[in-house]
Amino acid sequence: MRSSRRGSSRRRTTFVVASAVALMLLAGCGTQKAGSAAIAGDQRLSESQVADQIEELSALYDANPDTDRLSDAQLTQAAISWWLNGQVLEAFAEENDVEATTTQIDQVLGPDDQRKQISLGAGIAPSQLDEAARALVRYQVAVRALMTGGLSQKQAATELSARLDQTAQELGVRVNPRFGSGWVPGLQQQLAPRNPDRLSSPAKGTETVPPQPAIQP
Repeated sequence: MRSSRRGSSRRRTTFVVASAVALMLLAGCGTQKAGSAAIAGDQRLSESQVADQIEELSALYDANPDTDRLSDAQLTQAAISWWLNGQVLEAFAEENDVEATTTQIDQVLGPDDQRKQISLGAGIAPSQLDEAARALVRYQVAVRALMTGGLSQKQAATELSARLDQTAQELGVRVNPRFGSGWVPGLQQQLAPRNPDRLSSPAKGTETVPPQPAIQP
């Protein structure tokens, strides 16, 4: 019966677990600051912040025992990945006038129950959901902007990946070797909008990117 409940939960969940851009580890980019999980420009994600996010998620998993729990290693990777997503896309957005409205972010995340399912499935701490959705919306807006120049969605995604790679290099993105190495640019995960037809706004339209491999809850 428990596996049946899990399967039903998966079918009800409309979100594909995902990240908007990949992590990138740049070799030889300087000494890693003590206690840092990752660095982007003058910003750093500390190991204690990652631990706090894992603790936050552990409490959520404990309150939802029928949900398959991601491992601590997966939760750590998710925390670092989404933080870097946000840093790289924020820098790119500032340089290219890419906006993400509160309405668009709310449409990605949906109501409280949907937000909980995203946290449980994607391994994103509830306190970090808004920033993760902001990164995704910025990505989608940037893809849509490139498509207005005549590129297909696939071409636009490829072009944006190259530009985000450049932004990551300019920021000097570094990841503590304890948490992985050899990351390459490219989409790894994606949060699917609750309702893609409602994701556009008069000011800034957005469009979903092709589905990517999911980490199932």
